Formats: sequence, structure tokens, C-alpha cells
Amino acid sequence: MPSFCLRVSALLATIVAAAVLAEAGAGSPTVSTCAAPAGGWTASDGAQVRPARESRLVALVDRYRRQNGLHAVKRGNPGHGTVLVAPSRCSPTSTMRAWRASPRVRRVLLSRGLVVRFVRPAASPVERPPLVPPPPVGPPPTVVGVPYTCTGPVDNVRVVGTGTADTALVNLAAGCTGTISLDVTVTAPGGGDGVKVQDGAHDLIVGPSSVTCEPGLSSKEHQDGVQVQGGSNVTFKGLVVSCPSSPGAAAFYIDGKDFPGIANVTCDGCDLTHMVMGALFTAPAPGSGVRNSHIHQGTTTNAYYEIVGSGAINENNTLVPRA
Repeated sequence: MPSFCLRVSALLATIVAAAVLAEAGAGSPTVSTCAAPAGGWTASDGAQVRPARESRLVALVDRYRRQNGLHAVKRGNPGHGTVLVAPSRCSPTSTMRAWRASPRVRRVLLSRGLVVRFVRPAASPVERPPLVPPPPVGPPPTVVGVPYTCTGPVDNVRVVGTGTADTALVNLAAGCTGTISLDVTVTAPGGGDGVKVQDGAHDLIVGPSSVTCEPGLSSKEHQDGVQVQGGSNVTFKGLVVSCPSSPGAAAFYIDGKDFPGIANVTCDGCDLTHMVMGALFTAPAPGSGVRNSHIHQGTTTNAYYEIVGSGAINENNTLVPRA
């Protein structure tokens, strides 16, 4: 049987709670009523809320919450007070404001250590639809075959194909300007470069692109991935050159010593593989070079790149030893 002190404490708690709830209920604004969920209410610890039968204190709090549209009650742990669990759309703010506005309620809460907390249960996880990639912006590229020569403005042109040509499979010639991308393969034994940039090409963005050289070319041939013989303000973005068995100069070759007038021709974010070396620069070609790229080691020279003269851009590049 409970001790006399324990019974007195329980009775005192009941009287205090009754006083608090009676005064708070009398002056509190009405809290909007919310329908109980199909599965019933749960307490702050996730347990299902049972009818309030544990003690008179819980019964009084339960009566108060029914009168004021609050839902679900659970007796708190010792020292933590009584817990009212409200659904997310049933705000207890107005009730708490009314309780705190009453000097008598505030005095009782402080002097007796009675705490009533409102706890919002965690919201159920919301199923989100699977992510769908956004549709491509703008019209699809205009696809052309090889060999191809660009002599005028282009807008989102894509050159695709396999073949060979005496000089280059793709020529970016005088007047070529705009945006273009490449996916070409140079066959053997015909040879020829993958791409030539010629004098008069200007303000041109090339990429992303790939240039592949098939094996089998004679050692007497000369084959570069890209040879720059002219042009201004031409940027190759995301170019991948794979010519691991091609005799010649480099995967990306800026030939300023033989072709004057080259300016601001760069390879940015490229991956350059060639039998001789990844990149070769000969001055003068101001503002030209390679940046933010992977430059692979050549097999015949053990060189990654070579710079002849001054003024080459060689920024933030990664040197990749051959396997």
C-alpha cells in the first residue's frame, strides 16, 4: 500500500493540477478541434496513447484537452511534468499564452514544479516522386557527317562520323564561328589529322568533343589529334583525343612558328593522349595553350608536353604517366 507521504503528494498534485486547469480553461481562447488520425494518437515517445486512467491528475488534464480541442495526453516522466501531444495542425500556442498570462497559474507552475508540455509528433515521411531529368533546353544539334569543313557561322552543329582525309577529317576554316561539337574517328591507313583550325576561324566554341585515331598508320605519316594553324578566340571545351599509336606531333598541337596570327586558342578541360606527347606549343601564339586538362605521357618521347618559345598557357593541368 502506498505510504502516507506518497498519497499526500499525489493528492496535492491533483489539487494543484485542478486549480491550474480550471483557471486556464476559464480564460483560454478556444483551440481549433482536429480530427484524430485513423491509427489513433501516439505519445511523444511513439507509444500508442491509452485512455487516461492512471491517476486523477491525468484525468483532469484529459478533460481539459477535450474541452479545448487538444488531442492525446500522456503522463510525463517524474520531474518532466505532463505531456500533451498535439498534431501538427493543432497549435497549442494560444492555450499556453493564456496560461502564462495568468499570475495565479504562473505562480502555481513555478512553486509546485508542475510542467505541461505540448509536443508535436513527427510528421509522416512524404513519398516523393522519382527525379526525372529535365528535358533538354533548346533544339537538338544539327548533325553532319565527315569529312566536314566549316566556313561560316554555325549554331549547335555536331559532326559525327568515321573516315579519313588527306589533311584533316574536320577543317575549321576561315569564317567558321559559333558553336560546334565533334565525335569523329580517323581510320587507317589513310591518315590525316583529326581536326585542323585554320586562319580566319574566330569566336568559336568547340565541345564537348572526341577525336579517335585508329591504329595501323605508317610511321612515315604525320597525324595529330588537333593541329592549330590559325584562328582567334577558339576554345575547345571537354575535348578527348585518343591517338596512342599515331606518329606526328601531339594530341593538341599549336603551331605558332609556322602559322602566324594564332591568338587565344585554348583547350580547357581536355584529355589528351598521343604516341609522341599530349600537347605541343610553339610561339608566337599569345593567349593560347592548355588548362584544367589531363595530359598523358607519350610512348616514344616519354614527354607529356613541350613548349617552344614563350607565352603558352599551361595552367592547372594533370600529368598522367602511361600505364
